[in-house]
Amino acid sequence: NHPTAYTFPRLARRRAEHARAESWFRRTIALARQSGDWNAYSLAFLGLGNLYMQRGNYPAARRFYVRALRAARRHALHTAAGMTFHDLFVLATHTGRVDEAERFARGAYDEYGSDHPRLPALAHDVGFFWMEQGYHARALPIFRALLPHLTSSSERPVVLANIARAAGATGDLARFEDAWSQVWEG
Repeated sequence: NHPTAYTFPRLARRRAEHARAESWFRRTIALARQSGDWNAYSLAFLGLGNLYMQRGNYPAARRFYVRALRAARRHALHTAAGMTFHDLFVLATHTGRVDEAERFARGAYDEYGSDHPRLPALAHDVGFFWMEQGYHARALPIFRALLPHLTSSSERPVVLANIARAAGATGDLARFEDAWSQVWEG
C-alpha cells in the first residue's frame, strides 16, 4: 500500500532520521517498481530528493528529482509531476539558476492545472522568488491574489508580511501600512 510506504519515510525525514528515511524510500522504490505502483515509485524518488535537499546535497537532490519527474511524466501522473517540478523550482532558486527556476515553475503550473490545491503554494513561492530577484512590483499582485485562497491561519501573516515588503519596495505606502497593521493584528 503506497500511502503507508510513503508516509513512514516522510515521517522519519521530518524527524531528521535520515538513514532510516533513506532506507524506507529505497525500499518503497523497489516495492513500487515490482508492483507497478508508479505513483509511489515517483513519490519515493521525490522523497529522496527532498531528503538530500534538506541535507544540502543539491546534486543528489537534483538526480532524484529528475528520476521522479521521468517516472511521473512517463505514467501521466500530473500531481506527482507538478510536485517534482515545484521542488526542482525550489532547488533552482537555492542554486541561483534563475532561468531554470522560471522554466520549472511553469512546468509545475502546467502539471498542476489551474485548480490544483498546491497552486497557491507554488504561486507564493514564485512571488517570493520574484521579490528576492528585486521584482517587487511583479510579486505584489501574486501575494494579493493569494489572500482569498489561504486555508491555514498560519499562512495569512506570512503572505501579509510579503505584501508589506513588496508594497514598501514599490513605494505603495497605503498598501504597506494596511498589510503591516494586519500582520500585527493577526
